[in-house]
Amino acid sequence: MSHPLITRLAHLVTSRIPGQGHLLLLDGATRRLFDELAHALAEERVHRLQLLPHNRHQPGSVSALLPSPPAAVTLIDDLDFIDDDSLRTLLTAIHQGPQPRPVVIAAASEERVTRFATATYRVPPLSLAQLADYVHNRTGAPLPVAALEDIRRRTGGRPERIDELLDSYPADHWHRPSPPTPGSLRAAEEHARRGDVSTAWVHLTDPAAAAEGEAGRREAVEGYLSLYSGHRQRARELIRPGSVRGPLLALADWQPRQLLQRATEAAAHAVPRTDEADEAHALVMLGRTVITGATPKAVPRMHTDAGRQRLALLRGWVSLAHDDPLSAREHLRLRAGETPLLRIWQDAWLARTQYVLGDLAGAAETVERGLASAESRGVRLLEPLLLWTAAQTAGMRGDAALRRYYFSRMTVGEDAFLLQRLPAAMGRMIVTASSADLPVALRAGADLARIVALTDTQHPGFWPWEDIYASTLLRAGRVDEADELISAAESRHLPSGLSSLNAKNAMIRATIRLQRGEKKAGFATFDDAVAALEGRHMPTYLARVLFEYGQALRRYGRRSQADEIFGRAGEVYTEIGAPTMARRCAAERRASGVGERSETRLGLTPQEEQIALLVADGASNRSVAQQLTLSTKTVEYHLTRVYKKLGVPGRRELRGLFDPLDKE
Repeated sequence: MSHPLITRLAHLVTSRIPGQGHLLLLDGATRRLFDELAHALAEERVHRLQLLPHNRHQPGSVSALLPSPPAAVTLIDDLDFIDDDSLRTLLTAIHQGPQPRPVVIAAASEERVTRFATATYRVPPLSLAQLADYVHNRTGAPLPVAALEDIRRRTGGRPERIDELLDSYPADHWHRPSPPTPGSLRAAEEHARRGDVSTAWVHLTDPAAAAEGEAGRREAVEGYLSLYSGHRQRARELIRPGSVRGPLLALADWQPRQLLQRATEAAAHAVPRTDEADEAHALVMLGRTVITGATPKAVPRMHTDAGRQRLALLRGWVSLAHDDPLSAREHLRLRAGETPLLRIWQDAWLARTQYVLGDLAGAAETVERGLASAESRGVRLLEPLLLWTAAQTAGMRGDAALRRYYFSRMTVGEDAFLLQRLPAAMGRMIVTASSADLPVALRAGADLARIVALTDTQHPGFWPWEDIYASTLLRAGRVDEADELISAAESRHLPSGLSSLNAKNAMIRATIRLQRGEKKAGFATFDDAVAALEGRHMPTYLARVLFEYGQALRRYGRRSQADEIFGRAGEVYTEIGAPTMARRCAAERRASGVGERSETRLGLTPQEEQIALLVADGASNRSVAQQLTLSTKTVEYHLTRVYKKLGVPGRRELRGLFDPLDKE
């Protein structure tokens, strides 16, 4: 068995911050899981302990079993049996002991232990597909579905109980011929319809399925399962373009024109008021939106629950692509009674929406829910969409180990759909772009550029990537290449009027102008980028533009302005829950030689007070901008903050707060 939790725990341990201690608890762990975890951590110094009930009543008995100095990783089953003195000793070693501190992974359920956990992970029972692999590995024989379902019923899917059951029979028992399971093909169709891809595969590969029904039925199910399993070649062999799954195949390969054509044909031939008809009409809407770049003027009416859920999914995706994350969040929010497979799609775009809105905690929760569902159901097609946002969110929240874990899962093979390859490549580029390894970042960007060159993905708002790669090219001093890349992006994106795209492109354009000595134009373009995002409910993008702006100002000696911009960026990063980036802003301010902002007696920053005094003395925004060497938009921004802090509606009321002495 290859349990996803084992892979995750192993990666979290091996990629942890050096010397940092953890107590990780497993709810429902078995001895075999600990065996597999020890094998996965073979390159670490691992110490195993099996505690017994008598240990709890012998003070210090467990401490005597712990190695000194502590092992890098200690696996303990069952930590509930630890005595109180040893528990205190163990916790001290984890959190206060000398470096490097150990990672302890243990099974425990009692509150006296669990309240000290760094994190707790629930080990779910094996699914039917996992059980099939597990039993096959144990016995060397594939079992029919009826036998597998019987084993799962009798053991609850728990590996320890499965082992006991298998060992209770003679060794050759499982190699004896078994009667086929009737209804396997019908069961495969039903599980496929419910989105349980891995279970559907178990039924479809049962010997009985090959003898049931006509070949066309089996091929239709296999094609659908191949698509959601991410097996592009096999799906293309089995799914006919004119079939009901033809539009979905075009979507997975991101071929909008084929999507529109196939969905239009499917809508014309589908039985009205069925889920197939609803799906076709919803995909027609998506295809038209992608091709035209315009939001849909008319929304098709749905007649089934799945159709309404699918329409909400697509409307949410379209809203996000068109810079309306608030509407996207409403369309994509979790509702009762939803189809699990469509919910995975929705979670992929809901997490992206939450990231854009600055709800990093919500995005982290959503991607974990989506990944857990995708893993348990075998929906490999959608995992890269979730991992793309997962890695970015973990990085923004300062969880480097979790970001590396997500990054490690972004590898897709050649036999993958564009819907897998594109977000995986975007995720790899974004993660590496924020690292110090410039050659790796450049390779990731070049890989993405090659993928994009092979397929038309240039649909504004759907797959934004150029600004990240251009930023990496600028770091490498390849200004002309960055200019060529962003110029092409500007020509495509400017007509769309999308603030997010144009602001991020303007940020790159500003940097290029500065590197070419066009200081006035460069800083003015940065101002335009900031103004394009203010009030647009996209704080994550705004914070990034402000941070880049602050760095540019500091590099060119404009320390006071850099301090102000970094202060604004730090405020946004703090508000959205990105403490690492907020600390970077504070460090940049210290590096600028100005430092953290102090506040005046009225609670204003020095620059806000400067602007307030000039305005109170009758100066126009333009005059203030000229006197302080700021842009008019920056003055407007600060003046809005002044009004809000002082609780006044406008300029006239502001004058009354400053006496003549203040204005001298």
